[in-house]
Amino acid sequence: MRITLLLLAFCFGLECSFADEPKKPVEGSSNLEKEAQALLKLQEQIQTETKKLKDAIDKNADKRPTDKDKADLQNIAKLQAANITATEKIIKTLAEQKRSTVFWEAMRGLHTDMIKVEKRLTNADPGIATQEIQSHLVKMLKEFVNIMRSPE
Repeated sequence: MRITLLLLAFCFGLECSFADEPKKPVEGSSNLEKEAQALLKLQEQIQTETKKLKDAIDKNADKRPTDKDKADLQNIAKLQAANITATEKIIKTLAEQKRSTVFWEAMRGLHTDMIKVEKRLTNADPGIATQEIQSHLVKMLKEFVNIMRSPE
């Protein structure tokens, strides 16, 4: 776990510390932190709405999405598209700032997973596989935000 945290901290351009050492954010990381927090918040909303809709679909007699459910899934897919666009902005910022290639690759991986979720939602699939990808996205975004967070 410590190695993962150190690697992620390095990728964010932070000095990592543990328990008895204070964290020292690098200048300019607060904007990335805010952007990552916004990504996380929207991804959590997408995950929650997807689960609610999947539960509603499971209550349908044939367990298939109705036309209204499909329209709702399209709206959730649009939210995911917004998160994809925001992730692209972060990736571009990281490239311009010449941040760590490892972090850039991690964000590209999240970007790829977000595209998978968007496609699944567009195809009216809020199932377990979609929700597992969403859970992974939320978990990784939480880790990124926690690493970037300045001490209070």
